[in-house]
Amino acid sequence: MWLGPSFSGGNAYFKTPYNNDHYASGVYNSETGLVKFRNVGWFTNMDYSERHEEVTLYKKYNPKEYPDYDNYEAINVNKVADIPMDFDGAMGVPITFLDKYNPEQFEIISSNEFRVNDSIPFKEHGLIKDKDGAINGKPTYVRILIRNKKVKKDG
Repeated sequence: MWLGPSFSGGNAYFKTPYNNDHYASGVYNSETGLVKFRNVGWFTNMDYSERHEEVTLYKKYNPKEYPDYDNYEAINVNKVADIPMDFDGAMGVPITFLDKYNPEQFEIISSNEFRVNDSIPFKEHGLIKDKDGAINGKPTYVRILIRNKKVKKDG
């Protein structure tokens, strides 16, 4: 199962038996009976072509631009567009990465495998989050750990 393709313009429309008394202005279309919802995502097991489109990578790894986490052997990447093309290790990326995830290009990995020591709590969900996801003592937003499959490991 994976995230399905995005809805056009970020809007999804659903048929409803209710009238516009239940919705904010501009959300309900009385002619079609459709209600507009923003930021809707869906999961699927059906394949679709966009799932195989590669994320264009243009940046090179620079340790000053990609800091290490305090508690994980991984670097932080603040934007999906900034994933370095030449880094072969674990990278923490925003959850918006799921919209662009291509399984031929990237591998999603568990943060539990990259804890610097056993005193870092095991996370059932495998995400970097909370105070354990700090960089220089400052917590970050939730991150998914990935590895670029197209970069050869050193050694």
